[in-house]
Amino acid sequence: MDLMGQSISDFEDKDDFKEAEPLVLKECDYLLSNPIDKDESKRMTSFQYVMKWMEGTPDHTFTVTPEAMNLIGDKSELLPIYLSSLTKAALENEAGELSSGQLQAQGIEYLIEYCSKPQNNVKPSKGIKKEIKARSK
Repeated sequence: MDLMGQSISDFEDKDDFKEAEPLVLKECDYLLSNPIDKDESKRMTSFQYVMKWMEGTPDHTFTVTPEAMNLIGDKSELLPIYLSSLTKAALENEAGELSSGQLQAQGIEYLIEYCSKPQNNVKPSKGIKKEIKARSK
């Protein structure tokens, strides 16, 4: 797999993870700005890259909270969107001004925002539908 000259096998030491951050953010932005059913192969490749980075980066720790899992519910196709959202929030917080809880909240916010856009062709979970409805009042 090759993403603009970068491949998953390039993650050999902690510097590789740091150097990959701009590309990881770009892949998250791709995943969060395109319909969930558009070019599934490219989406899978992008998500695999993000996931490999998440698993190995020494600079960030990611936790899938019960709140997020309750929102996702039985819609497993939303997990990559949530993890990309969480990664985007972490990478945008390089200055470290957000707490872990605030990062979680921002990740959930990106997930809900993505699911609320009809052009993304997402069938939201009950929890996300409830959040979208509450925000539209």
